[in-house]
Amino acid sequence: MDAVHQGQLKAGQVATLEPVPVGGWVSQPVSLSTDQRMPELSRQSPFGSPEVWARLWDVGQRCLTRLNPHLAGLTLAPMEPVEWRSSDGLAIEGRFLTPPDGRVAECLSLVVDIQGRPSAVWGPTFHTSWHDGRHELAGAGCAVPLPNTRRSTECGAAFTAANRSDLGGSDASDLLSGAEWCVAQGVTNPDRLGVGGWSYSGFLTAWLIRHTDRVRAAICGAAVTKLVSTAGSNDVRRLDENRFPGPLHKQLDVS
Repeated sequence: MDAVHQGQLKAGQVATLEPVPVGGWVSQPVSLSTDQRMPELSRQSPFGSPEVWARLWDVGQRCLTRLNPHLAGLTLAPMEPVEWRSSDGLAIEGRFLTPPDGRVAECLSLVVDIQGRPSAVWGPTFHTSWHDGRHELAGAGCAVPLPNTRRSTECGAAFTAANRSDLGGSDASDLLSGAEWCVAQGVTNPDRLGVGGWSYSGFLTAWLIRHTDRVRAAICGAAVTKLVSTAGSNDVRRLDENRFPGPLHKQLDVS
């Protein structure tokens, strides 16, 4: 154990560095002090913004920062894990925010917040920032589902790859089935559905408003609206084309 306490882990050894906050999230990477005796990391929860924590290997943890003191005493939206079945029966997981004053018995406006990047995942994190304003939406009286559709990294490699050559197909069905699940729960009605997101989720937002008349409002940020142009003009072409069987400029019908 002395080697573990000094941070000199060998192959096969395991040590618990930092307990995850209840219902929360620890962000990578872990940084070590120069003497390798103190790991430092960022941790957060749906009700607490990211803070830097540190501990000696054999001493209790402590928080080193207080980055958002104005949040003290503020009532935030409750968040709970949810699950529904997509149109093909596949189980889809996500998280669900409702207004902090408990308005769940009435039909609320529903804003489906789509996760960005081809393989992003909504976790138990603090969802409020210039880009991540789910608490603000819930505080304004909206119900906010955060669906982890097929392509996210929450349920294994096969699930992450499940929308290959099918962008805007099965993953869009996952989103719409999640909205239908919310309607079935009595949270909202079909005439009060909004969607939004950035980057790949901007792409899915643009796709949805073109392929369904269910959406009443949409926020389409930094959207990818032509895949072949994007792949040919950025520095992650291989990542873009990994979702297809070959180069996109040779498959213009899918781009």
